[in-house]
Amino acid sequence: MGTQLSVLKGARGDASERAWYSNFEAAEASLLHRKEKKDEKTKGPSAFQVCSRLVRGSIYSAYDVSCRVLGQGTGGPLYAARSKLTGRQCCVKFFRKTASGLGAPSRTAVLKIRNELKVRVRVDHPNIARLIEIYEDEKQLAIVLEYCSGGDLFSHLCARGRFPEQTARALVHQMLTVLYYLHSHDVVHRDLRLEKWVVAPEAGGDSEDGGASFLAGPVKLVDLGSATVWRNKSRKLDVACGALPYASPDMLVGRYTQACDLWSLGVITYMLLSGHPPFHGRQQTLVSQILSAAYTTHTLGWEGVSDEARDFVERLMDVDPVRRMTVDEALTHVWMASIEPIRDFPLSLDFLVAVKKFARCSKLRRAILTMMAYSVTTEAAGDLEKLFFAFCKPPKATLGLDEFLSAMKTHFPFLDIGQMVRIFQAMDSSCEKEISYNDFLAAMLKPQLEKEDLLLVHTFHKWDADRSGVISLDDLRVLLGDRYGNDILEDMMHDFDINGNGHIDLDEFVEAVRDDEDEFESYSRDGYAEFLASPAAARRLHQTGR
Repeated sequence: MGTQLSVLKGARGDASERAWYSNFEAAEASLLHRKEKKDEKTKGPSAFQVCSRLVRGSIYSAYDVSCRVLGQGTGGPLYAARSKLTGRQCCVKFFRKTASGLGAPSRTAVLKIRNELKVRVRVDHPNIARLIEIYEDEKQLAIVLEYCSGGDLFSHLCARGRFPEQTARALVHQMLTVLYYLHSHDVVHRDLRLEKWVVAPEAGGDSEDGGASFLAGPVKLVDLGSATVWRNKSRKLDVACGALPYASPDMLVGRYTQACDLWSLGVITYMLLSGHPPFHGRQQTLVSQILSAAYTTHTLGWEGVSDEARDFVERLMDVDPVRRMTVDEALTHVWMASIEPIRDFPLSLDFLVAVKKFARCSKLRRAILTMMAYSVTTEAAGDLEKLFFAFCKPPKATLGLDEFLSAMKTHFPFLDIGQMVRIFQAMDSSCEKEISYNDFLAAMLKPQLEKEDLLLVHTFHKWDADRSGVISLDDLRVLLGDRYGNDILEDMMHDFDINGNGHIDLDEFVEAVRDDEDEFESYSRDGYAEFLASPAAARRLHQTGR
């Protein structure tokens, strides 16, 4: 029997193996949940972020996995799968933990999967394919990701030849918002290319102009296998990653920063506009061309492309990473000026009811709903993605307190500031003074999530870390111990432990999650507009319910 090498469960094997195989015990969350220095801007993923997606056992108990390969990600193929719980399609990437006929997994493979998981559990952006779950058994890891059925951009480019400039600009703008998010959270992707961007499920249509219905939905970044967290800006990155045609000169030299992603985006933009890559030839020829930036925007395929678009590409594909445009500069470039801003969505009474009901929930109930929200797909989210972006104003993809208060004051002036702040704090699951996309979904989709019978059972088993059939106080400490003190955790247990036997069984769990007493003052829908016109009356309604 081959040596067992564990990535998620505890390293075994000889000392040299243990030196580079990290312990990923869920109870300690040691691979992903690294405690960072308090003065660092960006914290590592929390135990809750890790354990919310981690499932002990075989993926085949919850998913039907086919042999159909959807694409090739960093580290291996992506297979089509379907959830037995919801019937929804997804894609799965496997990582072998044990030695087999193919040999033991290499150190490089382990480091890549470790990097990917560290990044995956931290990122939460509408234009990044969602990490749904991570399954671990004795032999393998299975990473379950959101499935985007519209195909990747490279395939679309091959089918079209090139994109209209307006379409290319809209696509690149979406990519820039993702880069803005990643870079502001100290993540460098290092392997951006057309194949990594796929069309969201409701998109993928075609039209005579090659663009209208194609942009019915967003594009999403699906692979983070080469991404890394880069906090020490005084130390350059030195590991070459990705595909050579997209690699920046500074990456080839071996001393690079997050500016490498902007070069790769320049190559992508070049290809979308012209229909062909900027560099051609064998490997050594490609290296020479890249190092000298031997490309032109005045050749076949560039007919009719605006000077602004050419300048945009040339400023991204600058050999000098210091002169190369940053994400902020690219977003404010004149070529991006014609991008239509996301329209403000009017915040209705339904929105106010949703966020106030969520805020009135117990801390434990909110944590459970947040965990369940990770399963929400693009289709299920519907217009909530647009509402979220209208709230936080792209390129930002997190909602800060200032933006939240500004919107709430505009639409609900009868609420006092203290009430608004309490709602914000309740929605901020990470306690980092920002509301993430998943936080937003948890609050807005609370009624739908609570009705998902199988999802509730599945979530219960995630909280039951030791597989005892009940949730104990120790289980709560595993997931929430880095966020709440023992007194608060004991209060949580008391609230859910209906029969008082010291633990939470499945029936108590489901009953407590669905217990929706009249937690919220009932507003008369017919009288809502009338009260908004009279702030004093509206304030009285809010305070007294009459």
